Amino acid sequence: TPAAPQTLTGIISDDMCRQKHMMPGDRDAGCARACVKAGVKYALLIGERVYVLKGDPKQIEGFAG
Repeated sequence: TPAAPQTLTGIISDDMCRQKHMMPGDRDAGCARACVKAGVKYALLIGERVYVLKGDPKQIEGFAG
């Protein structure tokens, strides 16, 4: 049987940098967007857990950071 729906709250980042963005001088959202444009996936960060997000990156990018 499928699992019951859940609501998760966290930060949208990317699955490479996670919470340690590597682009100096850029905000977290800008770094995440640049990484995704380079081929990395968006991710939802909740504490130490990382959930890679599937879907259209254009629909997710407005939530980055």
